[in-house]
Amino acid sequence: MVIPMKKYTILVYHQELDGFLDALRKEGVVHIEAAGGQPESSALEELHRELSRSEKALAQLKHLAPKGSGDQDGDPEEILTTLEKGQAARDRILAEMGTLKKEIEQLEPWGDFDPESFTRLEEQGIICRFFTAAARHFTEEWLTQYSMAAVAHAGKIVYLVSFGAPGEEMDLPVEELSPPMASLKQRLRREEECRKELEEAEAVLTDVASRGVTPLEQRIEQLQELLIFEKARVSGTLTVADRLVVLEGWVPTTKTAPLDAFLLESGAVFMVRDAEEGDDPPVTVKNGFFSRLFEPIAKLFSLPDYHELDLTSAFAPFFALFFGLCLGDAGYGVVIFLMTFVARFKLKKELKPLMTLAMVLAVCTIVVGMATGTVFGVWLSTVPAWKDKVLIQDTGVIFYLSLGIGVVQILFGMLIQAANRYRSHGFLASLSPIGWFLMVASLVTIMLKGSIPFLANSPAGEIAGITIWVGIGLIMFFNDVKANIFVRLGKGVWELYNITGFFGDVLSYVRLFALGISSAILGLVVNNIASNFQTIPVVGPLIFVLVLIIGHTGNLLLSGLGSFVHPMRLTFVEFYNNAGFEGGGRKYTPFAQKRKNNVPTGTMCP
Repeated sequence: MVIPMKKYTILVYHQELDGFLDALRKEGVVHIEAAGGQPESSALEELHRELSRSEKALAQLKHLAPKGSGDQDGDPEEILTTLEKGQAARDRILAEMGTLKKEIEQLEPWGDFDPESFTRLEEQGIICRFFTAAARHFTEEWLTQYSMAAVAHAGKIVYLVSFGAPGEEMDLPVEELSPPMASLKQRLRREEECRKELEEAEAVLTDVASRGVTPLEQRIEQLQELLIFEKARVSGTLTVADRLVVLEGWVPTTKTAPLDAFLLESGAVFMVRDAEEGDDPPVTVKNGFFSRLFEPIAKLFSLPDYHELDLTSAFAPFFALFFGLCLGDAGYGVVIFLMTFVARFKLKKELKPLMTLAMVLAVCTIVVGMATGTVFGVWLSTVPAWKDKVLIQDTGVIFYLSLGIGVVQILFGMLIQAANRYRSHGFLASLSPIGWFLMVASLVTIMLKGSIPFLANSPAGEIAGITIWVGIGLIMFFNDVKANIFVRLGKGVWELYNITGFFGDVLSYVRLFALGISSAILGLVVNNIASNFQTIPVVGPLIFVLVLIIGHTGNLLLSGLGSFVHPMRLTFVEFYNNAGFEGGGRKYTPFAQKRKNNVPTGTMCP
């Protein structure tokens, strides 16, 4: 259920704004709206930069922090500065080491030498030149013809050095290289120095990481508080010679009483009104215990628009049933239930509802598995002692059950769409989806009349023959209550063509049958493969157990994923489409204090 909102307009004297906002933040119920869209200020930009800088640094510190770090304390700014300098030094050293590595690889074939000797030879009129040549082209004659020496052979390349007069030409298939500027010994020495410098830089980073995580987390919390406060401060509109600030915000009707008391006590001037058509209030929902478990699934798609119904409670029972049908193995359901039951006592508080949801889905899986007689890939309908106790022995029943559930959910969605339109646009706007409901329900009744004795012996068929035309009439004349009669008739003809979409939506529910059968068959295959190892002497039973564990674990993971994804697809596509769900609601985010200690007003950053 979407909680109704009240819009508050509050007048505050500009010199009292910071103090008022500090007190308002402690109430923690007003979703402040920025005048003219997203608020901007130089202070906000600076806070965003500092927050981004701190969050990036925190991620790096967590990666660098050694396990079992001791007490963490220190000045956040000093930690940031040390981290940034240490990373800059490390990056510079690593870049230099990369260059050195390439130079050493190039120098190694030439051996160690003194580059200054080239200068002394040049002064004597002797030029030293460096070449490489393909080994297949090289001949020993080159060495005497051009005063050349073969320094090294590396694979298919020969490294050559020549000593001759300046400007001497060589008619050889060689590639001349630039003379090395440093010796191999010098580069190896510098590489060793870089390794020591890198160790020192790494030690600095490890030290700052061991003491800096907690201070940076505290800094980020404070920056977030300051950011929220600054956004609220610049969200108001100055009026009356820039002396009064107009603040606007939304408050759920369930939280207006304490806010009214606070505003009256503070002496603030304020006005309150209900949300009107054209407004875009933020959205917060309230559901019962069972439906609340499915809210994380609903939020994966979108929050509902403020002016439409929240469908969480409408799809929750269907989703649980769909999961059970897709997985469909009582043994797997027991495993999921036990695992999530234990995990619920070990995980953080915010994750416990997800474990409870998994337990509910596991119970549905157990129920469906017992009804169909499937336990860890064993089909109880094939076991003589259990055959008569299995409720559903024919897989064809599951096929038709899947289609039937699809029809029910789609028709339910049409009624929800009618209620949504009635709620938002009035009675006449709801007649078109009611027409769709009557037409589709009548069509299904006529199709089933011959196969269901109850329908065959009742006047349902004759009634359906009448209501189908009533439904068509409502679609033709009330598809767009704002258009003239001729436009409505044209749109009505086009809408009736969409009856093909209904059959496509119903066929989508066959996946419930297909996934359930595939899960059962895979489990059966695992059992058959494992049984083949039982005849092996000594190690046979061990291999049998291992194959069962590994095979059923893989099947559970694969089938469990499909059992979650496909019901979600049926919910977000088939059901939401027929319910006319649009979504796009903005999350209700109250201006509230999250830290225990107040953040000083007017403070830019810690």
